[in-house]
Amino acid sequence: MGGGVDDIFEAAVALHRQGRTAEAEPLYGQVLDAEPDHPRAQHNLGALLMQSKRVAEALPLLARAAGRPDAGRQSQLTYLYALSEAGRMEEAGQAVARHRAHGLEGPDLDAAEARILSAWGLQLDTQGRSVEAEAHLRRAAELTPLDPQAHSHLG
Repeated sequence: MGGGVDDIFEAAVALHRQGRTAEAEPLYGQVLDAEPDHPRAQHNLGALLMQSKRVAEALPLLARAAGRPDAGRQSQLTYLYALSEAGRMEEAGQAVARHRAHGLEGPDLDAAEARILSAWGLQLDTQGRSVEAEAHLRRAAELTPLDPQAHSHLG
């Protein structure tokens, strides 16, 4: 990666951190134009698009960033949240199971799984599938026992 791309990426990150997403977005795009497989730019632009409620645009970027063999934990977690936001609950649940099978553990994965299970449970409940919904919501509450929202959803 050349110095120019590094400088553009760092400028994008700085703007993103300041909440200046409209200015950061095209800079991430410039980085990806120069280096389409730049994992941090893929992740950061995907995260920015998620913040802007543009989940459909974010998903392909986040999938590419999370699917790399050297993908960081944050890329994987952000992708899980994106799947959940997109309503792709079954796919998100399968991704959590794959992460756990590959040794990714910890409170951040528990929180991600609980969030997915809660959203999935609420979705199932609106479909009249209360038994399945309860199982998902109960597991979410078990994963995050101190989260009042998980318990509220179960109630």
